[in-house]
Amino acid sequence: MTGSLQKRYFLLILVLCAFFMMGSVLPDSKYQTPLGTSQWRMGGDGILANIVLNEKLFSDIQGMKERHGNFATASNQELGMILTDFIRPYVARKVSVSVNGKRYPVQAYKLTRSDDSKYTIWLSVDGIAFDRADNDVKIGYRMLFDELGKDHLNLAYLYRSEATGDALQKLFDYTPALGSNEFTPENSTWELSFKAPAGVASSWAGQHQ
Repeated sequence: MTGSLQKRYFLLILVLCAFFMMGSVLPDSKYQTPLGTSQWRMGGDGILANIVLNEKLFSDIQGMKERHGNFATASNQELGMILTDFIRPYVARKVSVSVNGKRYPVQAYKLTRSDDSKYTIWLSVDGIAFDRADNDVKIGYRMLFDELGKDHLNLAYLYRSEATGDALQKLFDYTPALGSNEFTPENSTWELSFKAPAGVASSWAGQHQ
């Protein structure tokens, strides 16, 4: 083998090694990443959001394996039962939302599993009055921190819209986020300011002059 071919062969080996090393830590890695994501849509009179966890993270939720050992093969009906009996009260304890100092209940209303074994927990926070020029919003996220500590983080993204249903999924899939945050054990609360529509904001300002 000539010197030139040896160099090319060596470079090829380096590239392949780097590729496989990257694959073990990318967010789409099914079993080796501690990363979850969440998307938060604010607008109208509430918040709609989702939390996406891979199968390993979903199974790491405290009590999940013991109480729902068959969740990986559960039917949609069985996923609905897991949502009602287990995920909904878990989310109520671990996720919180307050706006302008008032705390609102967070409800997990749907649980789905994708073909690539990603679990999506859909959340709603209803009856919020975004009626100030600048609304102080605090989102608390403590899912999986008791179970995994620093071995888990959640990348959160913010959207402004009144979209629901399929339109909401398209918003999350194709629209750039307005902001982002990393939920960690040391940074479990996301504090942000959400501006009300101009008409609502001017009405509130007129009432408080």
